[in-house]
Amino acid sequence: MFSLRKILSLSVFIISSLICLSHASTQIENFKQTIKFTLNGNLKVENKNGKISIEGWDKSEVYIEAEKRVNAESDEDAAEIMKQLKIEIEKNGDEISIYTQYPFWNDGFWGGIFGKEISAGVNYKIFVPKNCNVNAKSTNGALYIFEINGETELSTTNGKINAKSLKGYVNARTTNGSLKIELEQVNKNKEMEFITTNGSVTLYLPESINCNILAKTTNGSIRTDFPLEVEG
Repeated sequence: MFSLRKILSLSVFIISSLICLSHASTQIENFKQTIKFTLNGNLKVENKNGKISIEGWDKSEVYIEAEKRVNAESDEDAAEIMKQLKIEIEKNGDEISIYTQYPFWNDGFWGGIFGKEISAGVNYKIFVPKNCNVNAKSTNGALYIFEINGETELSTTNGKINAKSLKGYVNARTTNGSLKIELEQVNKNKEMEFITTNGSVTLYLPESINCNILAKTTNGSIRTDFPLEVEG
């Protein structure tokens, strides 16, 4: 007769085995592309699962590096999904749009005609001219933006946003995640928003800034190192 300790150990072993079998195959595919581009164009990036990292540089070109990752129950399923997980790039004048095309995406759940547990995602690392305008959006993934002088629109649902060395107009929004924004320069007469529902907001501003700030919180505190005049 098995003791209670042995029965519990056996149950844990069976559960662990089932979890391992559910993701029996992982496939990774790397993507690289360089595109000649104007120094002050517009870049748009949309993703569903995976982080997006965008960094400004002095070259008149866009360099895209991406890692596609698929987890599936078998090598055959993973290979089939990988074929359909595509990176679409469109260039129209001074605008480049980068989209991730996911197979069998339906209301946030995977499976499609396979009826099996499948997950897939793409992580992007992109270099663009510093003076470009950037619009980056993800659903499940963090956003990292560095050294951009143009206008920046950042949005994700589940993930943090970390932006550093920005000199233009910035809007940043997430639902579940923190915001950390460092502005080296602030444009005059332009409103900017930094919003999260569940997470902290940390904003670094130039010492010489002259602006009005509206800060709100539901569950949390507000702290500033600037000598602000508080109203309300």
